[in-house]
Amino acid sequence: MQNPSDDFVRFVLTRIELPGPKTRQRIKQFSPLVQQAFSQFVKDLIDSRLKSALEGGNEQREEAIVEDPTVEDPAEVEYPLYLFLDSRGVEARARYDGMNRFVVLAGSQAVKDEHPSTPKRYVDIRSTLIDEGILIDEGSMLRLIQDQTFNSPSGAAAFLLTGSRSGTTIWKDVNGRRLGDIVATS
Repeated sequence: MQNPSDDFVRFVLTRIELPGPKTRQRIKQFSPLVQQAFSQFVKDLIDSRLKSALEGGNEQREEAIVEDPTVEDPAEVEYPLYLFLDSRGVEARARYDGMNRFVVLAGSQAVKDEHPSTPKRYVDIRSTLIDEGILIDEGSMLRLIQDQTFNSPSGAAAFLLTGSRSGTTIWKDVNGRRLGDIVATS
């Protein structure tokens, strides 16, 4: 919170749809603002939870303790979901609308070397995006500089990590819950 990473600042700037390139200078310029906004957000969230707990008395506190963090009914899930992937040194973020539209967000990383089991369509997509300058080489990793839409979380994971991947187990929300657990049906 006190010193947000460049990747986090870039992620925030992408989410607020700030026009123009996210250069190092621009990231440094906005870093204090992102830090300040994030600190205020956390403070407001804590204040809200404390106020709610004080107003609700003991009954609400007991409810919060027994509340199950998994969502069993997909109708209860609030879309879009913002998800994270952290595997093989790759850090990626995505937005999922629950209707087969899975968007990997700009700034997400991808492995550089392709695994032999990577489906050809993802090899082709990676090659095209590299040629178009949308998937750029950053030394040991590749990085997306604009959002990319996939038909499934597994397709997005296969594109980023290469090889076959289960998107429902590898993508997680901010609380660490797997996508499959969030949208599980009975």
